[in-house]
Amino acid sequence: MDCFALSVREVLPIPGAEHRMHIPPDIIFPKKIPHQRQLTETQHEYLSNAIDELLKADIIEPMRPEDVKCVSPITLAQKVHVKEGLSLDELHHQVNEECITNGFPPVHNVNNPTYHTPATTNSPDITYDPTQPQKWRIFQNYAALN
Repeated sequence: MDCFALSVREVLPIPGAEHRMHIPPDIIFPKKIPHQRQLTETQHEYLSNAIDELLKADIIEPMRPEDVKCVSPITLAQKVHVKEGLSLDELHHQVNEECITNGFPPVHNVNNPTYHTPATTNSPDITYDPTQPQKWRIFQNYAALN
């Protein structure tokens, strides 16, 4: 299964589409996050800019704090490479190779004769570029809603 991420600028709105949540009136959701880590200054700046971009693209809208029904933790995962990175098949092969190297059986059942181990692990395609601003992936935990 491949996963492709779109930029906010690449998402096209569907005219007239509206998402409505049907929440029973007797349901109580958490409004405090017990273990949310404090954001670093870089994370805070990135998240603020991301929220501004989502507001500008009309993907989210502002709301009053008293109208919040549920609060969930977020995780910001640092993007460390410039290019796309490894395919799922390549990632499975590398995980299996690490398992075998460390005396464990492979965990993924992959059988791809065309796969070849990259010559170097520090390929310029997946290395961090310090001249570029740091980017993050934003993950929202929706466990309380589900």
